Amino acid sequence: MGPANLSFRAGSYTTVAAIGSLSAGTLQPAIVSESFSRLAAGNARVTVFHGIEDAPAVDVILADGTVLASGLAYGRSTVLNVPAGTYDIQVVPSGATSPVVLDLSGTTLNSRGYYFVAAVNRLADPGIALTVIGGNTIDGLPKGNGTIVDVAVADGRFTTLVAALQAAGLDSALRGNGPFTVFAPTDAAFAALPAGTVEALLADIPTLQSILLYHVVPGKVLSDEVVSLGGLTTLQGGSVRITVNENGVFINDAQVNITDIETYNGVIHVIDTVLIP
Repeated sequence: MGPANLSFRAGSYTTVAAIGSLSAGTLQPAIVSESFSRLAAGNARVTVFHGIEDAPAVDVILADGTVLASGLAYGRSTVLNVPAGTYDIQVVPSGATSPVVLDLSGTTLNSRGYYFVAAVNRLADPGIALTVIGGNTIDGLPKGNGTIVDVAVADGRFTTLVAALQAAGLDSALRGNGPFTVFAPTDAAFAALPAGTVEALLADIPTLQSILLYHVVPGKVLSDEVVSLGGLTTLQGGSVRITVNENGVFINDAQVNITDIETYNGVIHVIDTVLIP
């Protein structure tokens, strides 16, 4: 396969695969457009790609005969949005229920999971190439806009928070795998503290660490889950209270102004007040 001229749309997500046979001279690029738009809790998205050159068009069905996708030809893909759960999936020739080309019984799709499933090899020995995107990594590589700290630095509204994390020695932890949920006070929130408070905290590292960890929750808790909870336990050890009323969503007395800034290792929700344990 010689050089290929490929075009990509800005802001799109694309998988490029080499399909065909090198020995037969049929090797060619296949471009698969994928969607990583946000999924509701309880749902999963599967991109299915047909990469078996000598196989006919296929249907993707459940063992009970339910058709998930039909007429998928070689070199083509389709996107399935399905409820999370465990499925007995089969790939069969289009319009038939046998023979079963691939048996994927017991396939588990997790909530808010993104899956890329490619049928590969030859019809006599078919196989599966699978990529699972569980919200944070693609085969162990970072996805998205960087870590929580990277995003906070780039945003520009969290310079005091970032400086405090660095002074407390917590910035490296929030660059780790996580995932973490951070209720992030803006610079304006820190400026609203009594005069001298920030300077005093920067000189009292144990207290600063305690306050900062009170803003961090283990796990990735998106807004639709936050509003369904009465409270959350923080990495500081204490709990924050969640209130939802006609005025908005509040973490203790801090109002949540912006939600679901997703990062490689978690999510940021922006709040207007510094939380004090």
